[in-house]
Amino acid sequence: MSYLKLKNVKKSFGEIEIIHGVDLDVTEGEFCVFVGPSGCGKSTLLRLIAGLETVSSGSVSLAGRDITEVSPSQRDLAMVFQSYALYPHKTVRQNLGFALMLAKTPKDELDRQVNEAAEKLQLTPLLDRKPGELSGGQRQRVAIGRSIVRKPKLFLFDEPLSNLDAALRVQMRIELAQMHQQLATTMVYVTHDQVEAMTLANRVVVLRDGIVEQQGAPMSLYLNPINRFVAGFMGTPKMNFMDASVDGSVISAEGASIALPAGLIAGDVQSTGSVGFRPEHMEICNPEQGLWTGEVLVLERMGGDAYCHVKLASGEVLLVRTHGRVDTRTGETIGIRTALDEAHVFDGNGSTISQRSEGLIHAA
Repeated sequence: MSYLKLKNVKKSFGEIEIIHGVDLDVTEGEFCVFVGPSGCGKSTLLRLIAGLETVSSGSVSLAGRDITEVSPSQRDLAMVFQSYALYPHKTVRQNLGFALMLAKTPKDELDRQVNEAAEKLQLTPLLDRKPGELSGGQRQRVAIGRSIVRKPKLFLFDEPLSNLDAALRVQMRIELAQMHQQLATTMVYVTHDQVEAMTLANRVVVLRDGIVEQQGAPMSLYLNPINRFVAGFMGTPKMNFMDASVDGSVISAEGASIALPAGLIAGDVQSTGSVGFRPEHMEICNPEQGLWTGEVLVLERMGGDAYCHVKLASGEVLLVRTHGRVDTRTGETIGIRTALDEAHVFDGNGSTISQRSEGLIHAA
């Protein structure tokens, strides 16, 4: 049953429509992530749910209650912003308990809820410090804890990790995932970072220009993107695309004629479009063994992995994810081959015309 429901939600600023009729059903306890490029409308959609922006048309309901016209303070939800928005003159304990104090919660109950939230977020040793004495990650945990003590029906996160450095972002992603498991509370999270979307979400909603392009489980979108936009947005590094002609199960791309495995393309398709291969599904080989040959432009060594940028004779540049110890040098001519059953084929409009199994490997 739907817990958070958006029905044909639209938002306009004057004559400019920003959100174009979004329908969304989020089940109770789900971690739903809105992802997309800057300007796609994801933060605006979150603010419509929070009541910080008014809905131009459509409706928003939470736990069976229509909250479209309800003020933000009466919606029984909590929002964590990109900025920590902590009171600098108050201690962590006072920041955590501020909303409860305004609600005139008895002191014993206030202390109990503050201590409980602090323990969950590993803030207990910091309760008597002020925000200026905390690291960025600790401040963000305080901002999250301030929301937890209210026990809302819905948590909203607006790019909460974007101000943190890379190491802290990884740590906070883990802590957010653990917090969701502990609280079992419905969460809606906005980010432009598809890594956060893939690692945190039960459901990913990909937005572009105020329209939902596709929604579903992270691996479902990774394996079976509905179009070229979603294919290019989900997954890191970004998918390689090449212009291609399709004749049944045979594609021609950058001088190579490739027979795809049976069943990857349903029906007798003839089309001019493009084909995509993810960098992790490509590998370096001897030039005579490759589907394509090219010159190594840049080799980015990341430790365990390396990203090899290869320029083909046509001028097209392909990115290959390979082992960090690969014995390849800039300027060298190499071959590239790929896992053909992982090909993503698109027609001239960018719609997907290939399909693949979504089976996952389970531990014995």
